[in-house]
Amino acid sequence: MFSRIRRLGVLSLAALFFGGAILIFTAVNGLFGPATVKGRSTIDDRMRVFQYGSQSSVQAWIAIVGVGFGLLSYGFNEAYTHLFDWWCSRRAQRGDGLEYGLYLNSQPRAPVLYGRRGFTGLITLRYLFTTASIAASIGYKFGISETSLYFEGPVDAQKLSLSSPSISKPGYHGEFSPCIADNTDNDQNRGFFYSDSKKAEPPDTITMTGLLECLDGPTDSVSFGLLRTGEVVMVAEKTEVEGDFTMTRDTDGWRRSYTDGHFWLASKGSRVVVDWTVPQADVVMIQWADYAPWLEDPDKDLTVERRISYKMHFAVAEVERVVEGWFCSSLSYHDPRVISDDYKAAIPEGDDNSLVPDLEIMDWPVPLISYWGQYPRRGVSSIVQVAMARLLSNFDTLPLKFVPGVSHPFESGKGNQSHVDDTQTEYFAFPYLNGNGLSGTGIWISAARVFMGLGCFSVVVGFIRIFVGPPVLTSWMAQHIYLAQSGALTVSVSQKGLITGYDGADKAFGRLRL
Repeated sequence: MFSRIRRLGVLSLAALFFGGAILIFTAVNGLFGPATVKGRSTIDDRMRVFQYGSQSSVQAWIAIVGVGFGLLSYGFNEAYTHLFDWWCSRRAQRGDGLEYGLYLNSQPRAPVLYGRRGFTGLITLRYLFTTASIAASIGYKFGISETSLYFEGPVDAQKLSLSSPSISKPGYHGEFSPCIADNTDNDQNRGFFYSDSKKAEPPDTITMTGLLECLDGPTDSVSFGLLRTGEVVMVAEKTEVEGDFTMTRDTDGWRRSYTDGHFWLASKGSRVVVDWTVPQADVVMIQWADYAPWLEDPDKDLTVERRISYKMHFAVAEVERVVEGWFCSSLSYHDPRVISDDYKAAIPEGDDNSLVPDLEIMDWPVPLISYWGQYPRRGVSSIVQVAMARLLSNFDTLPLKFVPGVSHPFESGKGNQSHVDDTQTEYFAFPYLNGNGLSGTGIWISAARVFMGLGCFSVVVGFIRIFVGPPVLTSWMAQHIYLAQSGALTVSVSQKGLITGYDGADKAFGRLRL
């Protein structure tokens, strides 16, 4: 048996078996890989992550598969030579022998076009092997790919932290408090939503949420996702105050700022005076007037253009935030869905002067309005945000907190559906995360099937070669010299043209009989 295998070529047989084994292992490693990795599944269901080695780079896997294809390229080339010699041996052992001119013209180095003067079928098969080898050397590189993994499901609320967006605290992660930094034109707000108004109009509602921080890495592996939580939020609702009001030089307890009046006034005013006060703990009142009359008479009372108030209360809402790695505090563009307005929290009694001792807090909007308050929507929002933060700081225990992990935590209220109701999953619980990240190396299922088929085929070819055994006639030139001298080769016509090495043999060259 060893002599039989040695004559077939140990290296060529090993190339078929080992190359096939590499492809089979790669295919099985992908096809039977895990459906999820750390609770995350592939975004594209046409891909599977490797069971073993998913943490390795794509380049490493391409190198491994490349070794397999390199071995098969060598093994199949030798297998074709074996097939060619075996087929020619059988013809040489027939009574009429092997057409030696066709045999010569079928050699890889024969100076003929395509091999029409040789065994066309075998030559076509050789070209098919060559073409397939070229295609495989390119195509297998696209079978291995890195894929983002998708996660959808609840996360541990103990690893999330809500804090107050109070302006009395230092900047969150080195940033300004949302009470100052958040505005109606910002798409990365961290504490406030604005809804139901035209571009320049003050918002109908302003919703304050707690500042979220992800602890202990529950989202570290998520490159992008959405985190939905059920939370107690503070909502400020706008009311138009009817009546005729005036504004004097003496602020009389109101705070005051000045800004461009183009969008604040119905008429084309150059400047506007904006006043605000906190008559109750949960109410902030804002009014504004045209500054122009004071240019003529500084002591004249100004007619208030408009007066509005915002009443604050607590509610339960589903809040959606954008997750990018450890950073999970940015609110998405979706407004919070208020699930219940029935949440009760004791609001401190009192007016502007009986709340937080630091009265200067309500002076924070002065520079904000001067700087970016050219639109009532932004200017009014700046005032209300500071007032909401001031009210929040009067609580001994932060009322902004998570609610139980159900979509409707209270029987009464608005009864709105949460975003998660759209998922129709029975495994929902707040907080609920869906996102992608934690890249893993895997394989396309279609490529894995091709690898499996090619690997099995190469192993079968190896066993067929062993079963068929060494051919009687080989392509070894020394054997043919002996056969010519022994009389096994009969030459029918003169072939002087072969002396140049650039002319094909005549089909009637002669016959070889074994």
